[in-house]
Amino acid sequence: MEILYRTYDLIILVMFEFSFQENLEDNGIIHEYILSPRPDLVHVTGTRTGLMKALTLFASAAVAAATVAASAAPADAAVLLFATFNTGTSNTSNIDWVKSGSGGHLFTTSSGTATTLGAAAVKFTFLGDPALPDFDNLKANFTLNATVTNTPAQFDGSTYTQTGLNSGAFSFVYAGPSQTLDGIHLVKNSTVLLSGTFNDAWMQGAGGVGGLDVTVGNGGSAHFTSSIYDLSDTQPGSDEFALHLSNVSPHFSAVNPSTGCVNNVCSHVGTTALNSFRAHAGGDFQFNAVPEPSTWALMILGFGGAGAMLRQRRRTAALAA
Repeated sequence: MEILYRTYDLIILVMFEFSFQENLEDNGIIHEYILSPRPDLVHVTGTRTGLMKALTLFASAAVAAATVAASAAPADAAVLLFATFNTGTSNTSNIDWVKSGSGGHLFTTSSGTATTLGAAAVKFTFLGDPALPDFDNLKANFTLNATVTNTPAQFDGSTYTQTGLNSGAFSFVYAGPSQTLDGIHLVKNSTVLLSGTFNDAWMQGAGGVGGLDVTVGNGGSAHFTSSIYDLSDTQPGSDEFALHLSNVSPHFSAVNPSTGCVNNVCSHVGTTALNSFRAHAGGDFQFNAVPEPSTWALMILGFGGAGAMLRQRRRTAALAA
């Protein structure tokens, strides 16, 4: 039996092939069942007599393959973009960055002129879940809050980078009329569609455009929570998101940023964070989706059992002839 698997977006293809060698011995039929997957999976060989023993081997192989597949899954995990938000046709500023020496404070505002933390009106959408077809462009109140401490901005000659946004938190609270959608009861200004925490976010930009990113590759971490969207197949530690910043005013700048930086090691260490600005933000949220180990086991066991029963039928027919 050979198991090959790769992930194409959300579709997992399991290709399998059974190999049987039949020999007559002591007036009985002995089958040699060979499980020989790729070297990075598992290799099992053995001899079993009769259908029930064959099924036992298939079950053991399924468990072994599921265990190894689960450990190998991160390399083949599918990146799933599962939520997005925007402000429709409005380009009003809804997020502020306020510098404080070598640090600062990033927060959402309730209007383009507000100067304190508040909820920004947005349109929120869940993606990729057929159970939630009506969760599209829902009115929501978006809040986000994060701080930077003793981390000067960096400048490479074209792009400004502010690292070290920590103690971050965000939430999207449903703001439409109370109603039931796709079997889920939503209460205005009460139901939390999505929330999360994050650390080690980066803010980058040039001129009037940029972004805020939490990516594993840059050392960032996030954790998403939702009572509506099923996050059970999330690969631990894979939560990421990106805010798209536009209409940045004043444009990205810094008084004395760090320069000559490679991998955050700079030849000149600056003393100030990014200068204060207002911006308009939309964004996307994603995670790596992997199959549950039990899913692998059931798939392999099911195909194995079906193959064994088919083989048993053929053998019975041959003996009858």
